[in-house]
Amino acid sequence: MELQNPRVSNRPSWEEFWFTLALFYSTRGTCDRLKAACLLVDKNNRLIGAGYNGSLPGHPHCDEVGHLMVDGHCLRTLHAEVNAIMHSVGDLEGATAYVLGTPCIDCVKKLLAKKVKKIVFTRDYDNKSRGGEYIFELAKISEVEIYKSDIDFESVFQKNIGILKNPGGALFKEAPQAALASAPHNTICVQKINSEAKLPSFAYEGDAGMDLFSCEDCLIFPLDKKALKTGLKIAVPAGFAGFISDKSGLALNYSLTTLAGVLDSGYRGEVMVILMNLGKEPYVVKKGQKIAQLIIKKIEKPEIVEGNLDETQRGEKGFGSSGAY
Repeated sequence: MELQNPRVSNRPSWEEFWFTLALFYSTRGTCDRLKAACLLVDKNNRLIGAGYNGSLPGHPHCDEVGHLMVDGHCLRTLHAEVNAIMHSVGDLEGATAYVLGTPCIDCVKKLLAKKVKKIVFTRDYDNKSRGGEYIFELAKISEVEIYKSDIDFESVFQKNIGILKNPGGALFKEAPQAALASAPHNTICVQKINSEAKLPSFAYEGDAGMDLFSCEDCLIFPLDKKALKTGLKIAVPAGFAGFISDKSGLALNYSLTTLAGVLDSGYRGEVMVILMNLGKEPYVVKKGQKIAQLIIKKIEKPEIVEGNLDETQRGEKGFGSSGAY
């Protein structure tokens, strides 16, 4: 079977994926000096171990009774790496350890002893007073790769929320508008209601408007207008609006212009493009043809207050009041 219209995946990378899980896993940590977590993943990207910093079963926790400090370090909890090793399944040889903060030298030694092949962390934590400066040297001797991966968690969260709230996502039917409101400004949900519809697209890098395509053939006579179907429903994020504007090529060459083109954030019907022919010849619109462009703009909604207006230099002077030149 030949794949038609292949799409680029928007899924998180493996590092983004595992560190996102580690971040949520760390919320169960009980030592608030560092909410740590460690995930152990085998060579086939399967999770085989996970742990967070916490006390022994049945023992008091730091966030309940305070820290057990010795020489400037809390000894009440087991480190996340140790818990991950203890609760792992299968052999750890060749696995990758995803650690939120810079691992201490003791944890690195335990991971190396288990023949982990790679250690990745994403936040700096000062372990120098406990030999932390030697972790890279130890890893090098064991021929284990260790490095810091800079993860922008806010950006990753926004992307993941967009995936979950879009069609097919677990949260899509729950509250799509709330998802779009919290998504980044470059995220917009588009639903096809016609299999032959074409998704909006930007023709060039830096374009302000995304092209809209007709989902039907149509003949527009001179000085006549038609409402053309796009076969799409578009959820504009709250606080924004979509403005349907002319395609300059159609306006210049065929005198075609759009009318009444505002797409409100609360509208969930099919997007229609009202196209008017101001030319002298009939114009044939073909299915799949570009007919307009959609520009998304942030909208301010001021409070409406009744009262007298302030005085200005122009006052009530209207059309043509500034002169021709």
